Amino acid sequence: MEREALTELAIRVAGSFPAVTRGQPFGEGTEVFKVVGKVFALVNLGDRPACLTLKCAPPHARSLVAGYESIIPGYHVNKQHWISIVAGEPEHPAAGPDPAPDIDETLVEDLIGNSYDIVVSLLPRDRRPVDPHAAPSTGTDTGASASTDASASTGASESESESARADEGLKSR
Repeated sequence: MEREALTELAIRVAGSFPAVTRGQPFGEGTEVFKVVGKVFALVNLGDRPACLTLKCAPPHARSLVAGYESIIPGYHVNKQHWISIVAGEPEHPAAGPDPAPDIDETLVEDLIGNSYDIVVSLLPRDRRPVDPHAAPSTGTDTGASASTDASASTGASESESESARADEGLKSR
């Protein structure tokens, strides 16, 4: 993957998640992505080589570092919990005619999503913008229609029904 492609992809994907903010707290040249104030991705900009740094579970990080030349232990962060994807760095063994030849768009998207999910899962439940452990909706869930049917028969409005479900969820925590 080329340097510019990695940078553009990282910025687009990292910025697409719920409750994400971005800024440059370390000065110009490093874009930092946070969810509810917690960092999950760092992307360097400008003329420097592309480096995308992401949160990663230690066993997964070790496996990625061993399996991909373009993935190294986190640059300037805890090397056990972070990885960096590098592209366009002449001194790096992965750089060659095609910087980061072993990295593709799907892998980068998955690693960014994984980093986001890890950080969200570590947030207090009441501050999580999404539940990282919830199964993705398949559109075949009949539970919502059943509760809507029940509220229709009792005369309750849909918003009252949703409010009751939300209250039940809070009580179970």
